[in-house]
Amino acid sequence: MNARVQHPARDDRHVASYYAASSHPQADHPVLQGELKVDVCVVGGGFSGLNTAIELSERGLSVALLEARKIGWGA
Repeated sequence: MNARVQHPARDDRHVASYYAASSHPQADHPVLQGELKVDVCVVGGGFSGLNTAIELSERGLSVALLEARKIGWGA
């Protein structure tokens, strides 16, 4: 059997949900190029990553948030 199953995390379509049906399209964000110096780099823009980035930023730290897809995509 040569059937190939794609991992859900690699699929660019959002799962059917209220969020997917009611969210507004997001603008594309710039691709990280070159060197970036920050106090903290948060990898992942889901609920936890967004909250962490906001909390650290509000405490005066410089923060970079890296997300492979759209912000909140898998949340």
